[in-house]
Amino acid sequence: MRRTEAEPGTTPASTAREHDADPAVAAPAPPAGLRALAGLVGNQAFGAILARQNHGEGDAATATATPGAANADWETTPNLRGRPPVRDRHTPPNSNVVEDEGEYASLVTEARAALERQRVRAAGFLDEHGHLHDFRYFFAKVYSYVTENEIGFCESHAFHYPSYVLKCVLYFERIYDDNMRAFDTPGARVEDHWRTAFEETARAQQRSEDAYRLMLEMQDPDAAGGAALNALTQTVLGAMNSMTVSMKAHIRYDLPRAEAWVFNQGYRAMPDVHQDDFMADFMSMSGVFDRAGEAMLPDMAEKLGVPVDLVPRMVQDTSMNYLFGADMGTERADTWRRALALGAEHPDDVGPYGRDAAGHITGDTTQSDQMSAIGGLSDPSLRPSMTEPMNSGDDDSAHADLAALTDEQIGALPAVRRVQYLRALQSGATIGDDETLVLRILNASRADLVTVVDGADAWDLMYALDMGNAASLRQILIDRYYGATAANTALRLVRRCMDGETAEWEEEMVADIVVTRADRVALVREIGRAYPSMNGSDDFHKGLNKLEWQLDGLDETRVQTALRDDSAAPASESGEWW
Repeated sequence: MRRTEAEPGTTPASTAREHDADPAVAAPAPPAGLRALAGLVGNQAFGAILARQNHGEGDAATATATPGAANADWETTPNLRGRPPVRDRHTPPNSNVVEDEGEYASLVTEARAALERQRVRAAGFLDEHGHLHDFRYFFAKVYSYVTENEIGFCESHAFHYPSYVLKCVLYFERIYDDNMRAFDTPGARVEDHWRTAFEETARAQQRSEDAYRLMLEMQDPDAAGGAALNALTQTVLGAMNSMTVSMKAHIRYDLPRAEAWVFNQGYRAMPDVHQDDFMADFMSMSGVFDRAGEAMLPDMAEKLGVPVDLVPRMVQDTSMNYLFGADMGTERADTWRRALALGAEHPDDVGPYGRDAAGHITGDTTQSDQMSAIGGLSDPSLRPSMTEPMNSGDDDSAHADLAALTDEQIGALPAVRRVQYLRALQSGATIGDDETLVLRILNASRADLVTVVDGADAWDLMYALDMGNAASLRQILIDRYYGATAANTALRLVRRCMDGETAEWEEEMVADIVVTRADRVALVREIGRAYPSMNGSDDFHKGLNKLEWQLDGLDETRVQTALRDDSAAPASESGEWW
C-alpha cells in the first residue's frame, strides 16, 4: 500500500557498477579469412552473405555468431564487431549474440526513415489548418514518439542488443502500416484486432462529434453548461479510448509476433543463443513509454482544444490502467511471455517479411494468415483478446503457486513469470504476506535481479511496500539494482520521483540512485536536460538545482557529499554545493 512517511535509514555504501559502453574500445578483429572477405565486399554485404548462407530469405543484415561461452567477455569474442552503441561491451546476457556496427548503422537509418513516415501519417489525420479530423491521429502520433525514443535509447547505449531492438521497431511499423493501408482500401483484408481498433476509434470520434452537435443545437440556456461538459468529456475520453484500443492491438498482437519473427529469422540459428537473452532489453524500455506519454500530453491537449491540466500527465498509463482495463507494465510482461510461447511453439515461423536484393523490407501481413499461430497457442490464457487482458494471475494465485516452492525453485522459474507474480502482488493493496512474498521473489532472483526489477518497476515496488519490508526492499535495490540498471532507467526513476510532489521515500530513492551510481555526474547532467527551466549555466548545474529543489536533510547531504567527492564533477558555480 502507499507509504506517505519514509522509514528511517542509514547512508548506503556505494556498490556502483559501471554499465555504460565504452565507445573508445574497439572489438577484436574476426579471423584473417573473414577479414579478407569483409574487405572485398564491405561490412554490410559481408553480413548479408553470412545471413543468406544461414537463413535463406531471412533478415539479410544478420551475421552468424562464432560460438563460445555465453558468459565470455564480449570483447574477447568476434561477435561484438566494431563500436555499436551497446550497453555493456563485456558482460551482455549472452556474448554469442552478434552485434555489428555496420548492421546497426543501416538499421538506425531505416528506423529514422520509418519515424518520418510515422510523422507524415499522423499529420495526414489533421486538416490543412492542423486541426483534428480523424481520431486515429492520437495513436499514430504517440507511436511516432515511441519510435523516436526507441531510436534515442539505442543511440544512448541503453540496450545490450540495439540491432535486435531496431529490427523489432521496423517490424512493428510494418504490421501497423499494412493494416492501416488495408483499412483505408475498400474490400481489403484487415487483421481482426486492427479492424476492431480502427472501428472503435471511429465510434469514439462519432460520439464526440454527436456531443458537440447536441451542444450547438441546445436551446435551453440552463442545460447548455451540462451539454458543453458532456461534449468535453466525450472528446477527452474518446481520444484516450482511441489511443488505448490501438495500444491493445499493438501490444497484445503485434509486439509478440514481431519479437518472435525477428528472433526466428535472424537469431535462432546463432549457436547457443536463446530468445530469453533479449528479455533484459525488452524490460528496460519503460522510459521509452514514459517519455512518449510526456510528449503526447501537450499535443493531445492542443488538438482537443482543452486545458493541458485536463489531460492526464501520463496519458497511456492513466487511460489504460484506470479507464480501459489494461496496465502497461503488466501488459508488457504478458507480451514477453506470449512472445516466448510463439517462439517455442513455432520456431520456423519467420513471418511475412523478408528483404529484396536491394535490402528493402518486403511482405505484407494482411496478404496471408499471420494470426493462426498466436491465436492457437497451446495455453489458452496466452491467446490475446481485445476485450480482456491475459489472465496471468492475481495475488492469491501467486501465493498458491509459490507457497510450496523453495527459494531455489522460485529463482529457477522463468524471469517473466517472476515479473508477472510481482506485478500481481503490487495490484491493489499490498499487505502482510504479499510484501513478504515480494521480498522472497526478489531475493530468489539473484542471477537476474536487474531484469526482474526492470520488468516489475522499482518505483512501483517501493510504493507498494511499508515499514520494515520497505527498508529491506530499499537495501536490495541499493546493493544489487541501482548501480547495475541502465542509465536511462535510473534517470526514469529519478524523474518519476521528482515530477510533482516528492514524498520522503521518493527523496530517499533519488539520493540512493545518485549516490550508488558510478555515472552520477552524467546522471545529473541528464536531470538538467530533462528540466531545462531550472537555473544554472549548463545541464550539470541545472540538474544540481533540481536536486536541491527536491531534496532536503540527510538525502540532500548524501548527494552533496557524493558529488563533491566525485573527481568527474565540475566545480560548483557558487563555490558551495547547492
